[in-house]
Amino acid sequence: MNSLTREIDATLSINDIVRRYPASLPILTARGIDTCCGGDVPLSVAAGDANLDLSALLDEMKAVLFTPDEEATP
Repeated sequence: MNSLTREIDATLSINDIVRRYPASLPILTARGIDTCCGGDVPLSVAAGDANLDLSALLDEMKAVLFTPDEEATP
């Protein structure tokens, strides 16, 4: 996996992120981000609406979604 695919685009909708990264669903749900009716908004907007620090949320998601083994792969 290359470094470009290890980034989560905060301009993607919640629905697109969950489709690309199914393991993100429990993280988003636990943080109060609506993955159903509100799933069409960008992650950046949803994080703001939930009073979450976007950078911290992205870091948490990357820690779960992208394992160290994947980062070692060229």
